[in-house]
Amino acid sequence: MQNVLITGTGRPQALGFNLAKRYLEHGDRMFACVRKSTDAFAELLSVYPEALTVLVMDIMDTPSVRAASEAVAAHVDRLDTIINNAVTTAPDYNASVMEANPDNISDSVNVGAAGPLRVIQTFCPLLKKSDMVLSSTFPPKRAASAHAKAEGKTNDSTIPFRRRQRSHYGLQPI
Repeated sequence: MQNVLITGTGRPQALGFNLAKRYLEHGDRMFACVRKSTDAFAELLSVYPEALTVLVMDIMDTPSVRAASEAVAAHVDRLDTIINNAVTTAPDYNASVMEANPDNISDSVNVGAAGPLRVIQTFCPLLKKSDMVLSSTFPPKRAASAHAKAEGKTNDSTIPFRRRQRSHYGLQPI
């Protein structure tokens, strides 16, 4: 059983909600994060009352993310997977480059770039306790870590990647 957190799960017809449902169907512990309170999870909460926790978390707001992290830590001692699925669009997302107002994109950048960074940094202590592996597609760092390990110079900063124990539904943990 995995402990999984997914952001952007508030709409039943969208990807985040359906990923959360899929993890629950496979017996995993799910922390579904929504920006605003919603009744979308009422049915799933009745089916999976012990496995599902819905958290109100705005990834644009550091105190909100910290509060969610504390809530997760009150339920489990580790997180195995985080899926940053939260998105937003600028009011003029379909405008041409010359017509788009750059002042309208700050929320999109916050949710799409700073938000995931905020979530990973805040939940990192719980992720580090997992037996799951952090995936990387950046071989030089992995090679440097292997070299440091061979020389007996290992610590958390030189060995950030471990072998993945299992693949879960075709999704890669962070």
